[in-house]
Amino acid sequence: MTDNRRLGHNVSYSERRNFAWYRVAKNGTRSLHRLLEDEVDDYVYLTRRNGMTTELSRLLSSDCETFTIVRNPWDRLLSAWRQKFTNNRERRERWEKLLRLDVSPELARTAATDFSVFVRTLPDSELFRSNAHCMTQTAVLDGANIAVTGRFERYDEEVRALLGRIGLRHAGREIPHRNRSSGGDHYSVHYTDETREIVGELYRDDLEQWGFTFESG
Repeated sequence: MTDNRRLGHNVSYSERRNFAWYRVAKNGTRSLHRLLEDEVDDYVYLTRRNGMTTELSRLLSSDCETFTIVRNPWDRLLSAWRQKFTNNRERRERWEKLLRLDVSPELARTAATDFSVFVRTLPDSELFRSNAHCMTQTAVLDGANIAVTGRFERYDEEVRALLGRIGLRHAGREIPHRNRSSGGDHYSVHYTDETREIVGELYRDDLEQWGFTFESG
């Protein structure tokens, strides 16, 4: 049964495995989703636009395993830009359209090919205010009661530990990592002093919550 309240978070869960995973976009979510989908018979995938299910409400009211994975904001934002603007024409056009809600068409087109320009458009953009790929992770997870927070920077290790907590230790022998968009280089080389400071200010809550810092490759 589903009620009319919006869920408010992106959550995957299983009653049999007794877990609720609060998903955060660009933090290895597709990889873990596919693994759990293959391994867990009663796996349920909900978005924040779905209503709260009776089963999830019951789980969250009990002593279930709750977890999420967070990522360094400088790295996460670069990954989001690459995936949305450089890997797929249809996706790029859709994101350019979103940018044009707040900036000129010319600036939106430039932001699609120049990461520094994209960062400079972000503070006044609806993408930062409401898009799950660009919002702060603290905003995405606001109100969630999470017991375990893993780090994307130690993805394989963290996912294996999480799988062990829900009785799926065998599934962590080889973690399939889909939708890689790092480009093979370190995020720091794509930032100027200016854009580094912009992102640091925009995502200050994430930095303070989880202690992230800007690191050189």
